[in-house]
Amino acid sequence: GDIIEKINAFVIKRATAVICHGPYLKEQMLRLGVRPNKLYEFNISYRYLLTNEQENVREIPDISESGKYRCILFVGTVRKEKGILDLFEASKNLLHKDRNMRLIYIGKGPDLPLLEKKIKNEELQEQILLLGHVDHELLPLIINQCFLLVTPTRISYPESRCKSAI
Repeated sequence: GDIIEKINAFVIKRATAVICHGPYLKEQMLRLGVRPNKLYEFNISYRYLLTNEQENVREIPDISESGKYRCILFVGTVRKEKGILDLFEASKNLLHKDRNMRLIYIGKGPDLPLLEKKIKNEELQEQILLLGHVDHELLPLIINQCFLLVTPTRISYPESRCKSAI
C-alpha cells in the first residue's frame, strides 16, 4: 500500500533518467517530483487507426468470412491477468449457441497454451481464432470486421494505459 508507493517515489525521483509511456504518465512523474530534464516520454502514434488507407498492407485475414461471422475481438498480451480466460468463459456458451459468432484473440503471451487447451476441450476451434502477433497496420482493417472489441483486463493487473482501448 502506502509504504510501497513512498518507496517507489523515492527510487523514481533519484533515478538518472525516467522513461514513461505517454502524456498521462509524464504528468504523473512531474507531480511526483521528477525533474523535467530527467524525464523522457515516448508515445506510439495511433493516427493510422483513423483511416482505412494503409500503406504497404499485406493480406488482411478475413476473420468474418465476408460478414458470415459476427466477431468479438481481443487485442493484447495473452495472459490470465489481461482477462483472456474470463473472456473465454463469458463467451463459450454464446459460441455454442450461435455458430455465426467468433471470438478472435490477437497477441502472444505465456498463457496461450492454456487458452488453446480450453478451446480444444470445448471443441470451439472453428469459432475461436488465435491469430498471434499481427502488425499494427493491419489492426484497423481487422477491427472494422468485428462486432465488438473487448478489453477485459483484471483490476489486479496494473497497466497504465490499455492500448487496445485507445
